[in-house]
Amino acid sequence: MTGLKMITSEEDSTPSYSSISTADAADKIAVMQKQESTTYRCHDYIAGDENCSTSSPYRPRPHPPQQQGRVDRVCREKMTHWCYQVTDFCKFRREAVAISMSYLDRFLSSPSTRAQKALYNKKEYQLASMTTLYIAVKLFEPMVIDASLLATISQGCYGEEDIIVMEKDILHALCWRMNGPIVHDFISYLMAFLPKSAYSHKDDFAIVLLDFARYQAEIAVKDYDLSLMNNGDIALAALLNSIEGIDEKIFPARLRFEFFISVSDETGLNPFSYDVNVARARLLELFKKNLGYDLPQIANLTPIVRSKKQFVIPKITRLDSTGSNSPAPPLMHKVIVSSSRLQSSPLFQPEKNDDETSNDFEGFNPFIPGAKMPTKGGFGILSDSERKQPKSSTPGGQISPRQMKMKEITTELLMRISDDDSVSELLLSHEEFLLEQLNNKDAVLEPDSVLSPEMTRSQRFRRYEEVMQERINGARAPAAKKALGALKDFVMSRE
Repeated sequence: MTGLKMITSEEDSTPSYSSISTADAADKIAVMQKQESTTYRCHDYIAGDENCSTSSPYRPRPHPPQQQGRVDRVCREKMTHWCYQVTDFCKFRREAVAISMSYLDRFLSSPSTRAQKALYNKKEYQLASMTTLYIAVKLFEPMVIDASLLATISQGCYGEEDIIVMEKDILHALCWRMNGPIVHDFISYLMAFLPKSAYSHKDDFAIVLLDFARYQAEIAVKDYDLSLMNNGDIALAALLNSIEGIDEKIFPARLRFEFFISVSDETGLNPFSYDVNVARARLLELFKKNLGYDLPQIANLTPIVRSKKQFVIPKITRLDSTGSNSPAPPLMHKVIVSSSRLQSSPLFQPEKNDDETSNDFEGFNPFIPGAKMPTKGGFGILSDSERKQPKSSTPGGQISPRQMKMKEITTELLMRISDDDSVSELLLSHEEFLLEQLNNKDAVLEPDSVLSPEMTRSQRFRRYEEVMQERINGARAPAAKKALGALKDFVMSRE
């Protein structure tokens, strides 16, 4: 299944975290924590375990044997993927999918007769998934999807009346409680706890941090096991992973630990808890699965524990007004993580083979089969069975090694963009790679390369400059513009 592409905050709505006081943020988080532990909780409906819910600490669970006809993790992932296709095509906010799936999970956790039917009937399940997206868009987007349009894009699977009746059933099952928190909300308010001195590199640092954290929140929506964890833990895990990818020159260790202390003191969320540790590991796996490369973890100040060991957190001190050290309030001074416990978790079990030729959802396609969809998310052809075949130069549809390497460089460039010295160091370390196809006329070119074998060295540099300037002009995020500009200037300086 095609991975979810990352988009920048300027291409979507960005929460105004900088204007929120820490006191207000702490109050908001406390309310959201209470909501998700009471009114808006859901249980493990796939395993049928009502005692395992988001209201209690996460505990690893084995995958239950699949019951005949019952929906499973693959069904949920496919419908989440479909929802992202629709939202990207219609230019809705991706948060609509998170809201939609929270409705779906709570609906299927309810004792509603219609919900129980949906658990064992995939056509009903598809209809419920479509309808929760319809409700989320209706409530939180400036534009709405008409029920008749949904009926049309289901290609005759459902009628307008089917969607309207399902909407009423879902609303009644959820007791009309439609304003629960999602991971994105926690991320927005947790950003308010960043030390003000962290913004010394203007706004680029905060924008990059937010973009990478929000992207992890987006891919977390597709993962059923993460949906059973507390949203606050997932949000904190996403921020920690993003912070680990930022060079210490840009975000010093002292400021990081000030952030950890502030979050722990004000919200009770522990950056070093077991649940946050598990969520971080799973988010990094999902990041690589979706984009094909690792999220850089270069600071190594808050490592993830993956084996049986004692993770001892160093004593943290903060400077008082006189400049002397004063003890910081304790977080969690020791976390013991058992490797056997981690390995027993479904998060660390091998992925099941997701056979895209499965007929579970055959004939269910939001648009004309085989049609290309010009989405920001880059999903290409919607129908799994009719997806565009890869070119012969990229067997199995894999991205070429050069494209993979280029994606890794640009990701790391975004993480360092606030520090000019760090950017220069990164580009210099990859100078030979970046200039290879420009300097070497005999270099192998990608099938979709903007260069051609007959071009001279000078012509290649001119073409590169034109294409890069087009990309810069098309980028809407300041951080993306700056990163592309730095890359172009560096390469052109070597002409």
